[in-house]
Amino acid sequence: MKDYALIKPASSIIKKINKKSLKIFGKLLLPTCPMPFLCIYIRSNGDVVQCFNDWSKEHILGNINDNTMREIFNSEKYKKIKHNLLKHKLDDNTICRKCDVYIEGLWLTA
Repeated sequence: MKDYALIKPASSIIKKINKKSLKIFGKLLLPTCPMPFLCIYIRSNGDVVQCFNDWSKEHILGNINDNTMREIFNSEKYKKIKHNLLKHKLDDNTICRKCDVYIEGLWLTA
């Protein structure tokens, strides 16, 4: 393992190249964010949100104390979100408009 003192941050040119590459290759690999299609995110109080990156209380899709995960995942509200993602028709107030994980290609770094 490298000595911590020897680790240096990348130069600004390298950062810019990496950032641009992530944006380009990320969109080619996955034309839309895969998260709402693959996972369901449940808060400690049972609220289901669209994305792990959603820290607000504005995008609650249901609560597992009231409905099953299957019912929430297949609800009209959730279906509309997934449909809009596939068609690249995001509402201005959607959490996706503010997301840096997919838009900047950061999911490729995980």
